[in-house]
Amino acid sequence: MVDRIALCGDKATPLLKLSGRLRTAKVPPCVLLNLRHWHTDPDKAISEVLHTIKGDSLAVRSARNGEDSHLGNAGRYLSLLDVAADPEALSHAVRRIFESYGPLRDNDHVLVQPQIKGITHAIVASTRGAFASAYDSVSYAEGNAPDAITRGDCPADTWYLDPAVEVENLPRPVIRALRLLDELRSKIDSTPFEVELLDTDETLWLLQVRRLPGSLSTAETEKTIQCATTQLNQYREDGANLLGLMPDWNPAELLGAHPRPFALSLFQSVIGDASWWRARAELGYSRPYADQLIRPVAGRPYVDVRASFESLCPAELSLEERARLSGAWLGRLRANPQLHDRVEFDVVVSGFEFDAAARLAELDCGVAQSRLVPLLRKLTTGALDAGNLRQSIRYFSQLLMIPAPTRGSLQDRIPFLRDHVAQRFARVARCDFLAQALWRSAAR
Repeated sequence: MVDRIALCGDKATPLLKLSGRLRTAKVPPCVLLNLRHWHTDPDKAISEVLHTIKGDSLAVRSARNGEDSHLGNAGRYLSLLDVAADPEALSHAVRRIFESYGPLRDNDHVLVQPQIKGITHAIVASTRGAFASAYDSVSYAEGNAPDAITRGDCPADTWYLDPAVEVENLPRPVIRALRLLDELRSKIDSTPFEVELLDTDETLWLLQVRRLPGSLSTAETEKTIQCATTQLNQYREDGANLLGLMPDWNPAELLGAHPRPFALSLFQSVIGDASWWRARAELGYSRPYADQLIRPVAGRPYVDVRASFESLCPAELSLEERARLSGAWLGRLRANPQLHDRVEFDVVVSGFEFDAAARLAELDCGVAQSRLVPLLRKLTTGALDAGNLRQSIRYFSQLLMIPAPTRGSLQDRIPFLRDHVAQRFARVARCDFLAQALWRSAAR
């Protein structure tokens, strides 16, 4: 019986073990450059790499032990493509990648491979579908960019398929990827895994195979549960009494159910820290009990539903009235959790609707309709005022004329995104919801 490969977060070892053993794909030649060898005699180390790896350009990639053992480390370290195959360029690339590791360890490595040419598709495939479902998934992008999928800014097609599906009539990149996944299942332990691939006319190249986040050992699972429990207890103490992945800004759709830490952090900085409720306050809504919209739990971006609902109460209501109204909405969602992805229309009454009185009577929120309905009418007519909407249209039409900062760190540029784009967009998005709710009520 052939020993199966265990995926333990080491990028290079699985590739070296699979090299020459696959029928449905090939592993590019690999050379691991060790930190100690690099420090002892860098010229000799570079000479050995160039003697082994042939070609006029190289892919120089991070290969730190444990790099792929945790979601937060994926893409954390530098990798460089199309590096010229000469000593000076390769030395510079290796030095930059080691520097990206931060404090160095003796077992640190850099992986050098030939740059694949003639690429027709970049592919990422895995043995798990959306929300960890038991489907194979294949995402592919056409073109010669090797990082088109992992970079995340290119159009891509994604397929979710039962592993037993007949593949003959599917697109060629999907067929090739599925056949490789099927072969790898016989060579890798039972852990769910993901692969990065490059497709050329002649060959499917395997660049990486890694264990999927969430496929944890017992000890790791217990640690994750403990961390999540601590987070939930803290949120409860802060006042968050209901969390959801899809209410309000729908982070599960916008960011993904388990986004990378950078994506979540960027969303928080631009939208979730303040822009979301400040835009509503400009329209006449109240400030919620907490500024934060998102309460991450084990990396998943949960919405603080209480804060969301409080930010949709008219500001002219008293604190007691706001508590009653938002509490009634919370109660309705708890009783009907299937409405979590359409709270703006089926749970909350945040603007004037032609049947607002009937909906509020059904809700029994404890706030007099004679007081609440006029406030909702005032809020809606102000938000949908034609002059205000024309001003917003002009602003976004002229946005490209505003000089955006092009230098400095991303952190230096975030205030521009937040102040000139995000908050303005959040305000217009709220106007859109008000207009949709009004139109739907007219249809009813």
